Amino acid sequence: MSSTINRRKAALAAGAAVATAAAGLLLAAPAGAIDPSLDPDNRLGDLILDIQSGAIVTLGGPQVVSTEIGCPEGYRGSSRVLLIRADGSWDPIRFPGVVKIAADPGTGLDGEPIVRLGSSASRWITANYARSMFEGYDGVGTYIVTCDPGEAPNGSYPTAADGVGTSKYFSIDIDFQFGDGSDPTWAVVPAGAAATDDSKSDINVVVPKVEEPPEPPTGLKISVKPGATTLTGPATRLEDQVWTATGTLDDVTVNDDRQDAGASAWTLNGKASPFLETNGMTPIAATNLGWTPNKVSGAGTAGAAVAVGVGLATDKPLATGTASDTANVETTVNAALTLDVPAASEDGSYKSTLTLTLI
Repeated sequence: MSSTINRRKAALAAGAAVATAAAGLLLAAPAGAIDPSLDPDNRLGDLILDIQSGAIVTLGGPQVVSTEIGCPEGYRGSSRVLLIRADGSWDPIRFPGVVKIAADPGTGLDGEPIVRLGSSASRWITANYARSMFEGYDGVGTYIVTCDPGEAPNGSYPTAADGVGTSKYFSIDIDFQFGDGSDPTWAVVPAGAAATDDSKSDINVVVPKVEEPPEPPTGLKISVKPGATTLTGPATRLEDQVWTATGTLDDVTVNDDRQDAGASAWTLNGKASPFLETNGMTPIAATNLGWTPNKVSGAGTAGAAVAVGVGLATDKPLATGTASDTANVETTVNAALTLDVPAASEDGSYKSTLTLTLI
């Protein structure tokens, strides 16, 4: 018998024993004791029967019951046969096989494998184990041969009412079908087969993680990589000629998290202040600064190029975009910058501030 069935019957025993004790105040004692509380750690192995099935009639049970090993040391006091029925009960008075109280060959009490023959294997439907022991107990039961505590036989043995207790034991599951008694049968339950009264089926379910509520809209915002943009040009400057310097405005990102397709379109404008020289020289007008916007990624559109001469003295679009229901729609742009320095401008270090406005 598998450890799963052993544990199931042990659990049944606890509940049934409580119910019996409570009912004892009002009712007569039951015909059979309840579950011997089989400990799977005390199971020594399988019983081997000479036949695998048969009729439940006089001497219709197995006539040879054997094991591959004998009773271990410390458990050679006696050997009994017990039949645990499908409901976990067993006869507390009679044994379905002869009790062994001497270390004779075949008993297992000499440490050699068990080989029980005839009524020592089973004495079903006899004066010693009557037909009533099977009536009304259809289902998978457990046939057991014990190795009871003791270094050697001393002529005594635990009673049937003691059940298996702390004894070691061999076992096999048998399906008993008595029915109305017209054609009662028994059959060994194949190893690994699910017991008819203890079949199980797993039910699996994957519970998803609780979905976080969506973040509320945060509107429009821009982010700019920190740091100044430096414009550079030729190392030499010719007299009476315009000197041209170029550079790149680093990436600017617009995040539209209004989550409203009906909202107005957005525009990212840029406006530059005049270029001021640190020593107070004549400023260079912002009209001398032009750009060519470039979309790096996203849903929006880069603004139109602004030529030198028109310049960035007033707001000019760096990028534009339409509203969306989607959260966090990003558009990233940069721009190529061109500054024409007039021929009359003094040499020096000049600085302008570019202001970006998102509307």
